[in-house]
Amino acid sequence: MAGQELASRVSCARSYDWDKGSIDLVTSPWSEEMGEANSSEDVQKLRVVAYDFGIKQNILRLLTDHHCEVGVVPAMTSAEDVLRLNPDGVFLSNGPATRSRCSTQ
Repeated sequence: MAGQELASRVSCARSYDWDKGSIDLVTSPWSEEMGEANSSEDVQKLRVVAYDFGIKQNILRLLTDHHCEVGVVPAMTSAEDVLRLNPDGVFLSNGPATRSRCSTQ
């Protein structure tokens, strides 16, 4: 596995938007006390572009749950192309065989 470039094998072939969230859960009992908006229409959505290096759908669902408009781009998309999309943030997904190079010794 060492030295192999696998992200291009598992990445999407073209860009797409993701808008599926998790299962709707019951609103927390303290949301009204905390002044939280009950309607997702009241929340400003941030545009996030996610690089697909082998991204998991649950990550996309969680970004959507946290009021993000999510666009997914292939691993080989240039930074210039992503910045032209004018995102509020860029997310770099984990990929195949990703592991920390840090030693705990």
